[in-house]
Amino acid sequence: MIIVYFCRLTNENFNRMTFLLHFWKSAVIALIILVASCVNIGSSDIPPHFEIPFADKIVHFMMYFVLTAVVSLDILRFRKTKYKLLRLLALATIIAVFFGGAMELVQHFLTVSRQGDILDFAANATGASMATFAYYFIIVSFKRKKQERQVYHELDARH
Repeated sequence: MIIVYFCRLTNENFNRMTFLLHFWKSAVIALIILVASCVNIGSSDIPPHFEIPFADKIVHFMMYFVLTAVVSLDILRFRKTKYKLLRLLALATIIAVFFGGAMELVQHFLTVSRQGDILDFAANATGASMATFAYYFIIVSFKRKKQERQVYHELDARH
């Protein structure tokens, strides 16, 4: 709903089909996370010496890192606005963090085989935040390199 409201404000040609065409990747990843959060994974028969410490937290971090990166990409591709890049990336992070919190509440209150965990939520929020920082610095570095190339081309054209 937040994305729909934001898109209506920023794109005068907004309609549901356009929205679905632009945000289908985000929706698919969110659906995968929803299903993975609600089904019983079960205990595995991995020998103790092969177990990875905090593997569950690493998985949570990665799922929300990917979700935030894809939502960010979708928002930035869809936008037709003068909003600042950092504001749009913050929106993607907020969406992912709220979704992560909702999934932990769903696990705690609506599933029998799963339970919500504040440390899982912390891993979700950390993954979302790190994706935003990574995305921002990648975009900023590409813009700088592009500007540097333009300056070099202008200097070459003068000589």
